[in-house]
Amino acid sequence: MNGSSMTVMKNGKTYTVNTSANTVIRRRFTALSSLSQISVGDLVDVWGNWVDVAHTVINASRIRDASIQERRDTFSGTVVSVSSSGFVLASISRGNQTVTVDSSTTLVDRNGQTIALSSIAVGDSIRLDGLWDRTLSTIKATWVKDTSLPR
Repeated sequence: MNGSSMTVMKNGKTYTVNTSANTVIRRRFTALSSLSQISVGDLVDVWGNWVDVAHTVINASRIRDASIQERRDTFSGTVVSVSSSGFVLASISRGNQTVTVDSSTTLVDRNGQTIALSSIAVGDSIRLDGLWDRTLSTIKATWVKDTSLPR
């Protein structure tokens, strides 16, 4: 990733993909996305026009990131470890997921009272919603409920 362009590889060949304000970027199930949500290692499909004769640079009209999707359902599991930016969740159906939280993430206890990230501890039961990257096993949380709190 480099500003408004990115480098992708297919069959050992490297391509430069240029984006513009007109490039439409979508997630796995067609929800709108942005270049900032694409991560190194994600699987992407690119549509556009070749810029060079060697066919190594493309001006993208559309990009689909098959690795991320916005989940409206609930992730559930147990906290394995906690960091200053989130925690690792041993999810019931998707294995270990690295969860990140930021200032826009809503954190609540089982009674719906606002809590701080520092209140979450290893072993706590969690339910959450967020942007899931299937390839990287990461979730950018929008809502987190710690059902183990209050203790």
